Amino acid sequence: MEILTAAKRAERDGAQRFGIVVAEKGVSKEQRPGEWEEVLRAIRLVRDKTDVEVDASLGILTEEEAQILAEEGINHYNHNIETSPRFFPEIVETHSFEDRVKTLEIAKEAGMDLCAGVILGMGETPTDRVEAAIALQDVGISSLPVNVLNPVAGTPLGEQFGDSANITTEEIIRTIAVYRLLHPHARVRLTGGREVNLSKDEQHLPFEAGADGILTGDYLTTDGQSPGDDIKMMEAAGMRPNMDANEFDVGAVKARADDDDDNPQTAAGTATSNAEMGD
Repeated sequence: MEILTAAKRAERDGAQRFGIVVAEKGVSKEQRPGEWEEVLRAIRLVRDKTDVEVDASLGILTEEEAQILAEEGINHYNHNIETSPRFFPEIVETHSFEDRVKTLEIAKEAGMDLCAGVILGMGETPTDRVEAAIALQDVGISSLPVNVLNPVAGTPLGEQFGDSANITTEEIIRTIAVYRLLHPHARVRLTGGREVNLSKDEQHLPFEAGADGILTGDYLTTDGQSPGDDIKMMEAAGMRPNMDANEFDVGAVKARADDDDDNPQTAAGTATSNAEMGD
């Protein structure tokens, strides 16, 4: 199975967690039982044949579906709120902000930890960014992924903003700092869009502002940055990868980064940094 191959590659490249994601409103046990069983099979394979923790982002859940996922060993359930309650209707028309929160509550009640975050740079105000973080306080999360819009040509936001998000580097860094203050016990992770909105010599700045992890590798529909390049970025800033959960060969990962032009496919996984300055 390709998912297992990707999970093993992510583990080899230093990821501590591997997420199984679908690009739809929700995997429905009742309406699409075949797809549901395929997702469960993927979860079991990654769980049984790797040492990475298995996370899932499968859209809206029922109580029964959440209970099954928890029993299968899903550690974190990811379901981003995207933005503030006020701005959400400007971005999403198919369902409500409350629908998102309800799925998070269902997943938490089933026993899964919550991974829920935002996308910055979609036209929201600084107040919206703060209100989104406050809404996540009310839900109770353990991981807060911070995406920055990577506008895609042909989409409404791509037509509106062109090649870059509607946010400055300074605003990204300040938002990370505020999120760290509002969520002192959560893992604040910089995720999608960082590569196109921050230059290589700026990508360490979120760590200094309070971030303690990144999503490394490619994303669902866009290219990311290789794990080796991410490690090089950390080391150039005086930091080192966290190996508490997954010891790996840093030199080999960096060496593979040099081959990325010939083999650009990388698996996505979550890695953390010790974020310690110095040697």
